[in-house]
Amino acid sequence: MPVIRDMPSRSSLSVSELAWRKVRHEITPTLQDAMRQLPNYLSHLNLSRLPPQVVCPGSLLLNWLAVTRPGLSDLEQIAMAEDLLVWAAYRDAKTVWRIEPCLLDALSDCPWPDETPMTAIRLPSRCPVLEWQGPEGPIVVSACYDLLTGQEGTGKLELRLQWLHEQRWLPLAILYNDAPTLSAALEQAQAVALDAARQVQGAPLDIEAPFRSDLARMALILLLYLSGEPDMVKTVHPGAKPHRDVRMRRKDPERWADIREPTVWDVGVEYRKALERWEIEQTREIATHASDRSVRPHMRRAHAHLYWTGPGRTEPRVRFVLPIAVKGKQVEEEAATPIIQSIR
Repeated sequence: MPVIRDMPSRSSLSVSELAWRKVRHEITPTLQDAMRQLPNYLSHLNLSRLPPQVVCPGSLLLNWLAVTRPGLSDLEQIAMAEDLLVWAAYRDAKTVWRIEPCLLDALSDCPWPDETPMTAIRLPSRCPVLEWQGPEGPIVVSACYDLLTGQEGTGKLELRLQWLHEQRWLPLAILYNDAPTLSAALEQAQAVALDAARQVQGAPLDIEAPFRSDLARMALILLLYLSGEPDMVKTVHPGAKPHRDVRMRRKDPERWADIREPTVWDVGVEYRKALERWEIEQTREIATHASDRSVRPHMRRAHAHLYWTGPGRTEPRVRFVLPIAVKGKQVEEEAATPIIQSIR
């Protein structure tokens, strides 16, 4: 009699979900307690409701920890609030994007998208989690919105990038959502964060640009890629029981939110398949036209185009052109910076 597997093996779960299942028994009660204070918090800010992009405000968590965990230092409270902020958004969204290595390699040479409009980033969920394989193991980065620190009553937003390290989410970068470009969004948030850190620690920081790391650059490039490219393949676990999930969600919604499996997309599958087909074709062509010398085709480097779409051409979209082989004579080397092109 075949064994029916109701739940996936631990090896089939995403890295972020494995981390969540290790900490959920500690995190969930804290989140529930903090969210009970949300009506009073919104009343204090004169907000009727949270912006739809925000799951749990970081300032609410920080105020709650100051009351319930007075023994923690300011830095410990801030770190815990940042961790809880992401787990709250992850628990709500449960969406993971796994990046194919060949796609990651193709996009890794793209420079900082400094002049790209901030509005070009359109998160595919309230907390997309990006996972890929790095030289020293899996890399996991999350992106979620929070109320603008220090201006929560305005309802403005900031985009927070954080990376997972030993079941805790650590800050990677902050971008102000109403800034005109990614560079301005990063620099404005970075200046405020550095001033706040100096006040908390009592000494200036040695790092001049903590938000401009290679990991933050790669995360932003991938978010731009997801905002403009349909190269995604949805995967559903074969052992999933949708009827059971519906019953559990109705009977015990809190437990369902805790243990439901995330929806996972594999990004770059079509690109990988295209590369494999191209390699097969090249092998056949070389075998057919064998000669004493081999000619390596010129590879046009990856770059990006900025397009304006929508009514009045006011919506920016970034489209990445991946490396492709150029047959015939070698073309002129392209610039190292992205090509910006406006379509009227």
